[in-house]
Amino acid sequence: MLIRDFDPEPLTAASEETLLRARVFLFTIKRPEWVTIAMMADYTPKIHNEGVWLTSQLSGERPMWEWREWRALRPTRDPDLPDLVAKLDAFAARWSERLKAASAAIEDPEDRREMLSYAEGTREYPSKTWGAKAKVQCIKAISEVPMEFYQVMARHLRAEGFDEELPAFEQTLKDVQHYIRTLPIDDEERRDIHRAREDAAHHVRRWLDDRRKQLASWDVSDRTVLALQDLVPPPGFETPIGLLAGFSAGAKA
Repeated sequence: MLIRDFDPEPLTAASEETLLRARVFLFTIKRPEWVTIAMMADYTPKIHNEGVWLTSQLSGERPMWEWREWRALRPTRDPDLPDLVAKLDAFAARWSERLKAASAAIEDPEDRREMLSYAEGTREYPSKTWGAKAKVQCIKAISEVPMEFYQVMARHLRAEGFDEELPAFEQTLKDVQHYIRTLPIDDEERRDIHRAREDAAHHVRRWLDDRRKQLASWDVSDRTVLALQDLVPPPGFETPIGLLAGFSAGAKA
């Protein structure tokens, strides 16, 4: 099952037009007669693959299990597991505070400010589950930074027992994520799917705008064929996303 199979609403007219333009562009630019001149304009497989990825999010041609996995890793709202969510939040808050307290011992004022900023964080998360996961990931990553004051903090956290307590946190997080991943799909999640597809349309439009700039020196007729001009391609072009991938110098007719 694909993500679009669970979307309760049609895309807006603007998003449908964006999807149509993206399909036409991606399908046309990979044809053998276009590949060489596209590469001469610095259009690369990496750029093409980015466009395919963004378009697949808009079209909803991604497997549903992928959506649920992503949703479990970055939940936009907390599940109905208040005790477990509270445990995650408390663990992240406790070790963030310990890191901030330990930062006071860093002698260099710039290093101290950097570590305090790192410990406090600036990003707001839509759920406690996601926030706790992100904060603990940051604390874990301290040991990977080679600068000495980071290593001092890592040794301090280990001495305080962070490594011993971490497995319990990670198991609780896995339990919460599994619960989110296996919940029955409700109307709220279906609405989230639709919003995500509409949000993807904005990213696809920006990607197409970048292609307009990149290929601005091309003949107007060529840019029209690529759906980059004002003329909207006729409806009905629904080539599957898999056929839009594969831009390379070895493309064959």
